[in-house]
Amino acid sequence: MSTHQSDFDLLARFVNQSTNYSKNSGHLKSGGLKLRTDELGLSVYGILNLTSDDVYSLGNSLQTPPRRVHGYGEFIPDHFVNEGLNLDTTTGSRLHADVFGWPSGEEDRLEIANSLCLKSKLVLF
Repeated sequence: MSTHQSDFDLLARFVNQSTNYSKNSGHLKSGGLKLRTDELGLSVYGILNLTSDDVYSLGNSLQTPPRRVHGYGEFIPDHFVNEGLNLDTTTGSRLHADVFGWPSGEEDRLEIANSLCLKSKLVLF
């Protein structure tokens, strides 16, 4: 019996600044998971059923020139759920999801972001 896998079984958090990732560690840095003060959710994208070229195109389509996507942190949904966060895949865009339920305190957010960074797998283009 086969099980259907969703695009959201593998998630990407795109980064467009080298300060948001570490090539040496192979992980994102907390700046790559930082919410702006007016944001309630962190944008991630379901990529399981996409080719590498499709993921690159998706990431670049989200950038405002002259910025370009450098790569992404790869996650599975449990990485967020295990930190007490929630994943909303019904945001209106087929591949977009919001990670929400972040604490209001900056230090608490940073602690979760640091934990998530250690779970991320950096993929550069």
